[in-house]
Amino acid sequence: MTSSTSLQTLNDGRCLGSAAGRAERVSILKITGSALALALALALAGCGGGKDVGASGSNETLGASASQGTSGGDATSSAGNETAAAPGSANSVAGVSSGGTGSVSVGVVTGFGSIILNGNGVRIDDTSASVTDQDGADKKGLLRLGMQVAVQSSTAASGAVTAQSVVISGELQGPVDSVDVVRKRLVVLGQTVIIVGGTVFDASLPRGLASVATNDLLEVHGLLNAERNEITATFIEKKTRVPYYKIRGLVEALDVGNKAISLDNLEISYAFAEQRGTLAPGALVRLRLPALAQAPALWQATLISATAGFGADREQFEIEGRISQFVSAASFSVDGVPVDASTAVFANGTAALASGVRVEVFGRLTAGRLIAARLKIEEELELDQREFELTGRISNLVTNGSAGSFELRGQSVEYNSATQFHNGAAAQLVNGALLEVRGMAVDGGQGTRIAATLVEFQ
Repeated sequence: MTSSTSLQTLNDGRCLGSAAGRAERVSILKITGSALALALALALAGCGGGKDVGASGSNETLGASASQGTSGGDATSSAGNETAAAPGSANSVAGVSSGGTGSVSVGVVTGFGSIILNGNGVRIDDTSASVTDQDGADKKGLLRLGMQVAVQSSTAASGAVTAQSVVISGELQGPVDSVDVVRKRLVVLGQTVIIVGGTVFDASLPRGLASVATNDLLEVHGLLNAERNEITATFIEKKTRVPYYKIRGLVEALDVGNKAISLDNLEISYAFAEQRGTLAPGALVRLRLPALAQAPALWQATLISATAGFGADREQFEIEGRISQFVSAASFSVDGVPVDASTAVFANGTAALASGVRVEVFGRLTAGRLIAARLKIEEELELDQREFELTGRISNLVTNGSAGSFELRGQSVEYNSATQFHNGAAAQLVNGALLEVRGMAVDGGQGTRIAATLVEFQ
């Protein structure tokens, strides 16, 4: 990076990321850590145009309405700005009050048949919802397990949530620098991507990680740990071409005079970029870069967006992610979101709290700060043992005795003699049968399949 007396380096500890967890509650909004930044990229209808690394919008503040919903992971906008219509709030819940209408739920898709985010069991009816990508392109019918989405929906009534719009977004997009099949790692734009048991591969990568080669163009949905410059992948898709690259991370060095930053081993100029939010060393930023065949010594960003605000207060706000900028058990940030936990109830104590620890925090959002009502430390193993859930009518059934496969909501499912069947048996499977399926992700002949552990006839 160009030297300058204004160059500042980040020396304090930092850890930023997100992970989805299984939750015991059913009618509360869940926003995973890295999803919150994507929530900032969500554009609500009427928010105006523009472009974004993770959104096609224009503004970096959270948009108007949001509230109760389901879970969170990561998502971006399609309508109009990098502002999420409120990553957070909704119906009132005991002990939490005031602010917000409607709901925006940001997270990783862990189920279909209504959308389920982060395995929390809350179903969002997407029957009449628009489904777009971050640039506003129609993606109806193209949602997949593991994708990061932002769902704008109605406030829940009796546990029912109706989606109005769903926006699909990925965390990272660009060429593959290297692949390590043995260690289950790959590197994209200098950022390490970790493959876990819950990672879903698109059919464009039929053998999973073994199908990935250097210089392939990938879009990665996942959970960011910015301290380690790592993403735990939830969904990976191969692209033949992309209009731009995108990456998200912490500003490691800032040269205001020359309008340049260092981020995740990349040297980047933002002299001619659209800029949103205030840049500072340690700030979490989202970048759009030109899709170049050869990596330059100095990238010329076309958009740089910092998480500058959260818009209106929300009566209900929940986030899962890794603690960053830990000061004390009462004061810290989760994925860059300031948390006041001075009056929170800690489900499993405070002794283990530290930078990098994955937590779930629930409370209300006031003036951009999460006033925590309760906090729980989450298990890392959950990311590797994620269970998916699908409900719908099956097609393309292939049987072979007690084993076979079928498709449900565009997802390949396989079953065998170890699969449990309720209200029926494997021999009763026919195309068009209405089923609920639960299972784990495994590599298959056409991308990731779900190995069913339970099939229940509806």
